Amino acid sequence: MATIDYSYIPPKACLDTPEMVNRALKNLDGVGGFDLASKTFTPLKLDKVNVSWGGPHKKTVSGCDVFVTVSAAIEAGIVDDEMWPTQLFANEKSFDVFVETLSSYEECYKLIDPWWSAIRALVDSSGEEEGYSTASDLADRLAEALDYLPKQWPKAKAKEKTKAKTKA
Repeated sequence: MATIDYSYIPPKACLDTPEMVNRALKNLDGVGGFDLASKTFTPLKLDKVNVSWGGPHKKTVSGCDVFVTVSAAIEAGIVDDEMWPTQLFANEKSFDVFVETLSSYEECYKLIDPWWSAIRALVDSSGEEEGYSTASDLADRLAEALDYLPKQWPKAKAKEKTKAKTKA
């Protein structure tokens, strides 16, 4: 009897695959992301693009690249435990796009373990896995996290008032 030739190969951490991290940053050109060379993160402007699913009149970026760049920054230890939403996302709409993308990602793709582990660390560093089984569960926890963190982004109306005053 012949047997199936198989051996499990676990996925590597994002920082263990620098070519993947660098490719993600290149693919996210103009959108933001983690720069491996400088160990810095430019907040993602996901409100200006289509993520994973194409759409009219906007650049399309891969959900994979978004998850790689966020995970690499978390793995690198540069993400603040309270101000991570502002650090990772240029505005609340970009955060919302990330949560929506994560919520529906497993309808077509697999959220691999290094991404899941890194993103889960944003909302639970204790190692507890209950309640975080799927990408959708994780997205729900991220959305809820904003209620328990310090205020993140300034309100758009406050910015508009400031602009109006400076013009007067």
